Amino acid sequence: MSESKYLADFFAHRTEKIEALSKGEINKRTYISENCRFLQNLRDPFSPITSIAEAMYNYQYFNMMAKGYLMDADDCDAEERFARHKQSFLDSAHQCYQDKDNATRRLLELHGPKAVKAYYVKTDSEKLSGKLFEIVIEDLEDAIYHSKNFRIQRWLDEAGVFQKGMQPSVLETYINERY
Repeated sequence: MSESKYLADFFAHRTEKIEALSKGEINKRTYISENCRFLQNLRDPFSPITSIAEAMYNYQYFNMMAKGYLMDADDCDAEERFARHKQSFLDSAHQCYQDKDNATRRLLELHGPKAVKAYYVKTDSEKLSGKLFEIVIEDLEDAIYHSKNFRIQRWLDEAGVFQKGMQPSVLETYINERY
């Protein structure tokens, strides 16, 4: 399958799942699980990332995989016999979040600061409060990203697009829903 076909399939699936989640047809856990399965079967992440579409793919890939590993780690708590695997899942999630941030940085490098805004988001999580920020790329469809990475925040601040104060997230329900 050609690269453009992979990306077309990815964006079609992404739109379908975002709409299903928005309409309440699926919950966050199902959204994550179905995206993990789809992305694992579609293709590996792009390396190197040479386009905005590839960066968006890699962000989604690593974000979903990280969340999938966190769900697996939580499931280990319910099953004593799997407890020894929990740290491995947590380590994999941490690596995926690092890879997601690399994709975010590359996306911002390729796109540039035009039509980008970023700000810390209000969240129900004490652990994320004052750390999680949202990046909205207004000239791309459904281009809303989250990070806690200080290098990304510094890039956004130096580009003059990181706004002061906290704001509600565009995806408030999503970021505050437990999975």
